[in-house]
Amino acid sequence: MVALRTSFLNGSKIKAVRYHTILRPILQQRFLRASLALYCLCCVTSYWLASGSIFSLKLILGSFLKGMLCFLFVFPYFVMLKSRMTTTRDVHSSLAKEIMIKFSPKSFFPVYISFLVSVGILALAYVQGHSSSSRLQWVTTARTYELPRLNERFVYMMFVATTMAFSSACEHLYFDRDTPEQPVLQIPFIVYVKERIPSIFRYSIIKSLVCGFASPIIYAIFRPSIWRIVLLFTKCFHRLAASKALARWPVNFGLLFHSLWMTFLINISLNMALLIFRVFLYAGPVVRSRFISMRSNDPNGTLLDGIKTKNKPLTQCIASQELFLICSKDPKRIQGILQDIDRKTSVWQEILNNTLVLCENLSTSLQLSSAGRKSSAVESAQSSSKLGSNSTDESFNAIPLKEANIFARGASHRSRILEKVKEHGNFSSPDASQNSFLESLIPASLRKKFSQYLSVVYKTSLFNIFRKTLDRKNADVLKNPWLLEVHITSLSLLVLKSLQYDTYGVVARDISDILTVYCDTYDKLIAYKRNPPIHSSDVFASERTHDFDDMDRIISCLKDGIVEITEKFQDFFLQLNIPTKVERRCWVLYRGRNSAT
Repeated sequence: MVALRTSFLNGSKIKAVRYHTILRPILQQRFLRASLALYCLCCVTSYWLASGSIFSLKLILGSFLKGMLCFLFVFPYFVMLKSRMTTTRDVHSSLAKEIMIKFSPKSFFPVYISFLVSVGILALAYVQGHSSSSRLQWVTTARTYELPRLNERFVYMMFVATTMAFSSACEHLYFDRDTPEQPVLQIPFIVYVKERIPSIFRYSIIKSLVCGFASPIIYAIFRPSIWRIVLLFTKCFHRLAASKALARWPVNFGLLFHSLWMTFLINISLNMALLIFRVFLYAGPVVRSRFISMRSNDPNGTLLDGIKTKNKPLTQCIASQELFLICSKDPKRIQGILQDIDRKTSVWQEILNNTLVLCENLSTSLQLSSAGRKSSAVESAQSSSKLGSNSTDESFNAIPLKEANIFARGASHRSRILEKVKEHGNFSSPDASQNSFLESLIPASLRKKFSQYLSVVYKTSLFNIFRKTLDRKNADVLKNPWLLEVHITSLSLLVLKSLQYDTYGVVARDISDILTVYCDTYDKLIAYKRNPPIHSSDVFASERTHDFDDMDRIISCLKDGIVEITEKFQDFFLQLNIPTKVERRCWVLYRGRNSAT
């Protein structure tokens, strides 16, 4: 087992210990535990793949030995998951482009080979366990004086396993099984299994039925070729009868039942293996009832290092989840963060700057995504941005910042962020003159007819994969919505709890900047949602209802942060030097929520 270090050098004297330095042995230990759980799963699977009395001592003891053999061949599946584990999904402009990239030989064959090895050994375990009772031997001998013949029932069962491995690899790549719903799963193993068991059983039944009933049709088409290839391979190990003629059709009701039961058990095993991998490798930052950063003598410095890590996304997500848990239920650490000012840049400033950078990156992505929209859509967005202060809760206003420098500490990265907010404001109109020359060459009536023709083409199922849908555009704008949501919520919680734990008043002087960036990001998200950059090929954009689910969660986090900060600090707005427009926007959101409730 991997030994975990419980303490490191004092961070106040030297550079803080890297968060990943502490996390690495923890991840190694989690991988070992996941491998042990995989071995137990292989033992259980081997028990059900075998035939005989369920209370047979020979069957139970043999399951442990077969389980070890199955584990050695299923382990490459774990290695494949480890090599491909990520916290964000790869987003492409259209389904066609996504298929071309995901199913390229470089990406597809390693995944397919790992599935083929894992499914193949489990299928062999099933065939070996039922070889005598169900006539599934590799070769058979009708009479003692005859040479053995290749058993086509065995060939068919292995073909079913190969087909299932191929379909599992395609499904794994298409549905992006390498990325969990949440990058960090702070949930006990038993609870997570109980939540997923019904869906796993339902999915395994459906997939086993599809593979079981589709395999006879595919096998009938390629039967001669499959027979010749397997016969040639078998002759390398057995001396067979000279006849090469095909036997009678091997698939009957009994063999169909065996194929369905085998695919169901293998599907259950692979899905449980994926569940085990996720719940162990994507576990949260709590180890033995302690946060990971508490293993360092400089917990705050180590936590900051993990939050600012860019080239290790999983480390960054685990550290961000730790920050959220600290802000939610650890008053002692909150007080330590707010009072840790004996640094070149205080811990509070580092957390604040990191969150504002994420908000600024989102604003930049929104502007770049909307830069290619039609000029009419831009004009509509600009006219909406000029609504007066009596607008409703969902309308948005441009928020001009104060002309004077609001930072007494000189230029910093956060001040540059606010300068960008001041410079850009809401969406800027793209230069429509670039395409004016080309548009003048083509008559408007011809352009209209051509666009109508394209709309009809894109509505057909054949060209469905070429649509550049809005949900893909939104996913490209929000690369990791979970991370942004966690940081915004954590910063808001720190601000709210600063009334109780901020001894030196380091938070109060930054509330104006926080509300300014929050309101600006909130308004830009609302503007984007009101006038999204819908591509001409996305003909069904108005009928879909889940394109903005991730964006709605970010909007809700920003709105909750603005409203709660306004509620707690409303008596101090004059002392906080909040710009008039920002203050007005905060009151609109605050009163809008109170009136709604």
